[in-house]
Amino acid sequence: MTIAVVRLPDTYIKGLGVYLPDRVAARWAVDQGLYDAEEIELHGVTAAAVAGRTPAPEMAHRAAQQALKRCGHVASELDLLLYVATWHQGPEGWLPHSYLQRHLVGNDVPATEIRQG
Repeated sequence: MTIAVVRLPDTYIKGLGVYLPDRVAARWAVDQGLYDAEEIELHGVTAAAVAGRTPAPEMAHRAAQQALKRCGHVASELDLLLYVATWHQGPEGWLPHSYLQRHLVGNDVPATEIRQG
């Protein structure tokens, strides 16, 4: 195992945002075929957040808007946009960070995806 620590002087996180869809009972998720009943029992899951037809990049957009509002800056003041994902975020060949770049900052800021899956 390798652990790398990167220190970036004068780099700070000023605002955080989050978007969580509505929760549903775990049993509902099982009944809809979205979750396995044995997994629910094994892990003690009681509820799950279900986004329905809202795609992950749109949820990221809502969270990013909240982060900007909380930090007191506007999108045009950003220097870099990082889109962090743990799983595939759309159609093959489609770039979710480009979606967020266009809808949040109007393509004026470089954007890239960091995959942590």
